[in-house]
Amino acid sequence: MVRDRFMAISRTVHMSNPEHDVVNDRKKGTPEYDPLQRLQPLYNTMKHACKAFWQPRKQIAIDERMVATKAKIGLRQYMKAKPTKWGVKLFVLERTGNGYTCDFSIYTGKSRFVSGQGLSYDVVSSLMDSSFLGRGYHLYVDNFYTSPKLFTDLYANGFVPCGTFRDSRRNVPTTKNNALTSRSPRGSIRWIRHQELLFVKWMDTREVSVCSTIHQAFDGGTVTRNVRSKETERWQKKSITAPCCVLDYNKYMGG
Repeated sequence: MVRDRFMAISRTVHMSNPEHDVVNDRKKGTPEYDPLQRLQPLYNTMKHACKAFWQPRKQIAIDERMVATKAKIGLRQYMKAKPTKWGVKLFVLERTGNGYTCDFSIYTGKSRFVSGQGLSYDVVSSLMDSSFLGRGYHLYVDNFYTSPKLFTDLYANGFVPCGTFRDSRRNVPTTKNNALTSRSPRGSIRWIRHQELLFVKWMDTREVSVCSTIHQAFDGGTVTRNVRSKETERWQKKSITAPCCVLDYNKYMGG
């Protein structure tokens, strides 16, 4: 097939109704405009297939994923921490261990939030399928999503979340009493419990902060680290105490 004929055919092929596309294009620049209108039928088919062919097990995670593209489109994003820097950003519900995509949503850059709680809250709420409610799933997220409001609402709906958190998040309890400092020895643990939420801080090479509704503060777990001896100035392996929430987060996050 010659190029011109291929281009002529491709211009007449539509995933969506062209009449609906025209109506949607008139809304460009308004909150009602849907940038995924032309992809919606394929988008819905792929999401349905992801849910139909695999049911997640106990541990699940939500994270961002980049789909590489060089196309000059408004959906293209840049994330310096990802192996794929430029592309279309997806919010993905994945099964930990094999990274299977159970569900996903495409980031369109919209600034309006359904719940009024922000983007991270709405992403998690939309990806947690209603059929999962009350099933006891363990959800792991990073500090972009973790907030006391989100975790409390998830717990009320039968989910038990765990994730790293930022001290600047609203309603995160703080105290200077016996707090960790940069001079705290490696393996030091501090925690605060607020109702069903457990906030743990642990000193490794730097301070690690985890919020959990699943774990105890400490159950005797350890990790192995290479530590330089002050006497011999040689590196040697040493076991240091570690909270179980940190161990499970490292195990199950990042499918």
